Amino acid sequence: MLCQEEAAALERAILVAAPDAILLVNAQGVIQLANPAVQALTGYAPEALLGQRLDVLMPPEVRARHGALMQR
Repeated sequence: MLCQEEAAALERAILVAAPDAILLVNAQGVIQLANPAVQALTGYAPEALLGQRLDVLMPPEVRARHGALMQR
């Protein structure tokens, strides 16, 4: 059985090594975590996305509709 620290380190290693882009977004639509594969998909470094709203990645014509859905 892994201790909490080992489990957290393993989760982080899996996240970093994942070939697919992974974003963790809170209920307010703010990006909390982004793995390195996000950069190939979006052009943004993962660190640059932290604390940004998810709609920064959406085209302008989708942003308003997404914002309305998030308020539900």
